[in-house]
Amino acid sequence: MNSRLLNYHLYCFASIFGILLYIIYSHLKTSNYNDILFSYRQCLQKIYDKNHEPNSYILEYRQCVVENIDTNFEKFRMGRLNEDKVFLPMKSTFIQQKCIWLTVGIGGDDKVEELFKKKYPACQIFGIEAESSQYANFDKYGTIIPYGVGVKNETTELILRTKTNYKQTKVEVLALPYLLDKFVQARQIHYMTIDIEGFEFGILEALLPQNKLYKENIVFCQVIAFV
Repeated sequence: MNSRLLNYHLYCFASIFGILLYIIYSHLKTSNYNDILFSYRQCLQKIYDKNHEPNSYILEYRQCVVENIDTNFEKFRMGRLNEDKVFLPMKSTFIQQKCIWLTVGIGGDDKVEELFKKKYPACQIFGIEAESSQYANFDKYGTIIPYGVGVKNETTELILRTKTNYKQTKVEVLALPYLLDKFVQARQIHYMTIDIEGFEFGILEALLPQNKLYKENIVFCQVIAFV
């Protein structure tokens, strides 16, 4: 994938984050939310137009967030990679029992879900993982869904992480709408992390306005994607 196309994907994901912020600030009735989001979008467009390398884009994107978004983020540190998964904090008046967390690709690391469950014990947690060696202790904190996930139902070859390396193997993949209806019984997910060895692009792109999953009324309030 060339840098321009990857920048486009990153720009799309950043724009989704902007839509999320619009909803949040509107809900909170922040008086200047239009100015905040206009400034944020201008910053995004400016760095996108530069057509530079993805790593540089990410650094400048983070700067856009720091300069324009006045909020405290919640950080949950991963065990295997020692990185933070960062989210907007849950509103204090929100009913925890309605909260749903979805991990797409457990990848042998359940530290974030452990930390999240300690902070929000009433939230429901689900994890999608086709490779059984990567479950870790996820079932202590949530429900494991032992399938691949995609835009449509199919059996296809995917690259899976194992205990020692990566392997290409045939996997039963369930369409995201079907999977959510069958196992989660909800199409509104408040937190999602996704890392499935490059296959996340197809899902995230299908969630953009007017695309297939968008038309299925699937809503992810906050998304962390490792790409």
